[in-house]
Amino acid sequence: MSATPEKILVTGGAGFIGSHLCEALLADGAELVVIDDFNDYYNPAIKRGNIAGFRDRITMVEGDIRDVALVDSVFASHKFDKVFHLAARAGVRPSIADPRLYVSTNIDSTLNLLEGCRATGVKHFVFASSSSVYGPRQRPDLAISKFTRLILDDQPIDQYGDGSAARDCTYVEDIIRGVMAAGRYTAHRLRFRNRQSRRISREHAGPADLRHRGDHRKKSQDQLAPGPARRRAAHLCRCLKILPPLRLRARNAAAERAGALCGVGEKTTLRKGSQ
Repeated sequence: MSATPEKILVTGGAGFIGSHLCEALLADGAELVVIDDFNDYYNPAIKRGNIAGFRDRITMVEGDIRDVALVDSVFASHKFDKVFHLAARAGVRPSIADPRLYVSTNIDSTLNLLEGCRATGVKHFVFASSSSVYGPRQRPDLAISKFTRLILDDQPIDQYGDGSAARDCTYVEDIIRGVMAAGRYTAHRLRFRNRQSRRISREHAGPADLRHRGDHRKKSQDQLAPGPARRRAAHLCRCLKILPPLRLRARNAAAERAGALCGVGEKTTLRKGSQ
């Protein structure tokens, strides 16, 4: 007799990472319920395209997880074995303009889901947040997608600050393997782990310089339009008479401990992943 498939709730399942996770879970034999509100942070048609290949294999709930009644009804209608919570309002700069929207979506909604788990006895909750993930179906506003589009159109690339900062990127398949491994993790202790790896450039040697990606055509510094962010920050500090802001030269994360706990590690170099 075959084992009963796990019933899993995926929030944000129509997004870039969420849709890849849904594909992996379906391939693993899971029965999926997906919640997504298809908000307009970027074109909702892109999200609908993300799930087009497996839409008829999932239960799709189009709605907002800020809606307590909706969340409660989903938990009441299904007996979930696990919840993968990927839904979030994306974008750093818009969160400054409308912080209440981001608090209600990213924090209050998480509480709604946790309460649903508590009320129905769901004991496995994977809460995943991401940054600088790339790969097929990448959001159009993220760096590699945006830079490639501008390079192909022979347009300057926006530069924030003085261009000296660096950040790491992780290929979406590596992220999905990590999220899936977290879903299989059974230790009874609350742990916070960063799945994102620091090794992403040539042969995983360090943070990648994305200015020189794409058809080997380099953009010189004078072609990269400088942004006023650093000047504004310095002016604000002078007005408020506070210490100058910390200059973040590189943003990366160590994932060795998470890899050891979950038995996964990064496999895809930036050169391979961006081909």
